[in-house]
Amino acid sequence: MRRLAEGADEDPAVAALRQAWRYGMEVTIDIERVDFPRLPLRELAGLPLLFRAGDGLPVYVLARRVAGYADIVPLSPGHLLLARTVLLTALARDEAAKRGLQLYRQD
Repeated sequence: MRRLAEGADEDPAVAALRQAWRYGMEVTIDIERVDFPRLPLRELAGLPLLFRAGDGLPVYVLARRVAGYADIVPLSPGHLLLARTVLLTALARDEAAKRGLQLYRQD
């Protein structure tokens, strides 16, 4: 994941992902919850990737400075990973709870 976030083109796995994107393929990566704290969220948030946890629920990544209600509304139940610097508004936090999103903040 770090090599992908860094854009290491010499890595064969990263090159294969970039080729898939060139062909217009949607790429989903399965990750375990124990790996959530180690993910480079800021870098991964800008890539056209879908994440799924081991339990089959989607994993959403938010790395912007402030996350509000409008960021949470389109999300279905799943896991929401927040970079350590993200400010989650009170309304967004309430909406996340209503939508069944489990919040994870990086340390």
